[in-house]
Amino acid sequence: MSSAPPSAPGVVRPRDPHRLAEMRSLLLHRAVAERIEGDATIVPRASANLAKWRADGLLQDPHYDEWMHELAQRTASLVAFLRSDDERARELRQVTPLTFVISPRERWALWKRAGADLP
Repeated sequence: MSSAPPSAPGVVRPRDPHRLAEMRSLLLHRAVAERIEGDATIVPRASANLAKWRADGLLQDPHYDEWMHELAQRTASLVAFLRSDDERARELRQVTPLTFVISPRERWALWKRAGADLP
């Protein structure tokens, strides 16, 4: 019995679940970045989320410190960070204080799009 190589036409490759999660997170944060410039309440709410998580013992200090540093930046710098796909941004997005910005309906649409965008 022969099997087709993974690159053969018509062969569906399994998707990398880790990359799919990263893509979903990146799309969510890019949507958040679009809203930050027009809504001055987002950054203070995110900072409050971080403070609560830290007080409840749910967030390690390095992540808290790094997010607080990013949230303290000028809006343009914060937006650039949220849109970034570098390793540090990917790591911090795993413990984001910004999920409240996007509604569940919007989040599902982004998740669906992330799956379609992956090869």
